[in-house]
Amino acid sequence: MYYESLIKFLDAFFKEQEIVANEDGTFSAKEKNIKIEYNEGSKCYELFTADKDSEFVKISSYLFDESQKESDVESVAIDFADSLRKNLGIKNKRSAEAIELPTDEGGETVSLSGLTQKLLAFFPAYKDTYKVHCSENNRFLPVDFYKENLIPAAKNLLSSGNKKQIKKFYDAMREIYVNGDAETGSFTVAVIAAAVYQNEELKKEALAQNETECRTFSQNIDTFCSAIKANKKLRDSLIK
Repeated sequence: MYYESLIKFLDAFFKEQEIVANEDGTFSAKEKNIKIEYNEGSKCYELFTADKDSEFVKISSYLFDESQKESDVESVAIDFADSLRKNLGIKNKRSAEAIELPTDEGGETVSLSGLTQKLLAFFPAYKDTYKVHCSENNRFLPVDFYKENLIPAAKNLLSSGNKKQIKKFYDAMREIYVNGDAETGSFTVAVIAAAVYQNEELKKEALAQNETECRTFSQNIDTFCSAIKANKKLRDSLIK
């Protein structure tokens, strides 16, 4: 199920680590062989490694059923790459100190990098956390980082009662929503909805703050709040 797409997502990691494909469908690193299979019975991808001339041993599995889309295999690739780093003893190439903070790329539309930059400006305590996150994962995983750090920070701010800072936050998020690309707009809505959906008063304030300036933004926040309540998978992906 989407096996070829999974291998494509792993391609950059394989090239970086000089892992090559074999004719029998397995892969070879310097000291180990690697095999990836989809188990129809348990509905999961399975990752195996073996020392040269030894039997394969399963080191990781990832549940993946018919409800998931082709794009979802990226999560499998990330998990398997992390498992292989540990199994093969691969160390991260970049230290946290070498990681640069996200920047607004300066195009006609605001990107996810621009949104993340703005959120870190509101919550500067997480700048070092961002660098550590990128170093440990060898990339930025926006859903994970937002769930663990920025959404809880937004919830704390919106619960603080600091009206001036709350208005400033909503003004900034609304501007990014209006000027952002589709992905950025979705993340902006998700941040606010995930921060307020459990508290009716905070939700009402979020809708009221944005209704006049951008009714679509307000409506999308409302719709997303309902989606979080109704969809456990979505809820688990956003709520710490």
